[in-house]
Amino acid sequence: MTKERTFYSAGYLIIEKCDREEWMDERILPSKLISASECNCDRYPDIWSFPDKRRPRDGDVNAFSKAAPNPPGPGFPGQDSTNNTALDKLNLDRKSLKKLQKWVNKQYVAENMAFPNVFLNLNTAREFHQSYLKHIPDLELIGLGVSKETIDKYRRYEKRSQMRWIAERRMRSEGPVRGLFFERLEDYMPDEHTFKMREDSLLIVLSRYEPIDPSGAVLGFEILADEGCYNFCSHICNGLETDLKEKLGVAFNENGFIDSFEDADRSAQYINQSEDAEPCDWYPSLIMRYDIH
Repeated sequence: MTKERTFYSAGYLIIEKCDREEWMDERILPSKLISASECNCDRYPDIWSFPDKRRPRDGDVNAFSKAAPNPPGPGFPGQDSTNNTALDKLNLDRKSLKKLQKWVNKQYVAENMAFPNVFLNLNTAREFHQSYLKHIPDLELIGLGVSKETIDKYRRYEKRSQMRWIAERRMRSEGPVRGLFFERLEDYMPDEHTFKMREDSLLIVLSRYEPIDPSGAVLGFEILADEGCYNFCSHICNGLETDLKEKLGVAFNENGFIDSFEDADRSAQYINQSEDAEPCDWYPSLIMRYDIH
């Protein structure tokens, strides 16, 4: 990694490490994966952190609150079954789940979180873990760092119409819970026929140009594509680690990530021209691991 390059925070995630799939390259990837992509690793909180009932807000709201789970409307379809899954996994009763939902909503309003489940500082992430998640094994607190040139490029070339197409495809193919993700994209749509995002929550966070917290351990670079609302795809999702190693000569470290920013940038350019990945804008993201306690 080039020492003089500054990486700006794209937020902090609590993720659950997952097992390497059989189709993934065991020569490159470890048996337990860390990834910013929800295709690989579950994130906390999830859809169950949204209240059963959503309240209308009075007047205009800022970009963070606009994306918070409080636009007018009834409870989510399938919310009860989603909540039941959360109750089992988090060892909570319904009263405690309501308390969790209130806490999460408070963090959105205070701009300590970005939609849908991104922490904007380490203290908020650690408080959530200590209060609700400390009994769950294999959780990691990671940070995402993006270079200024990548941010500028992402602003210019974001393919918004394709993000909607991908989200809609997932809604139809992956059932009601994934459909809730697409429903959240409605917050960004001026009308039912147009998908012109006011501004994606990732861009809102990056526009602050806050350097990523340096206290963590550098894991390397993951090649990501944001499909909207922090719904990332990763080079790992598409099995591209083998191509990057064999065709570009990219070296991977013990974490399954790329050490060199230059190699990561070459990899992103390669994936952007590939037909074997989602048609989004791919870019290198620095992944850092932090003490979760």
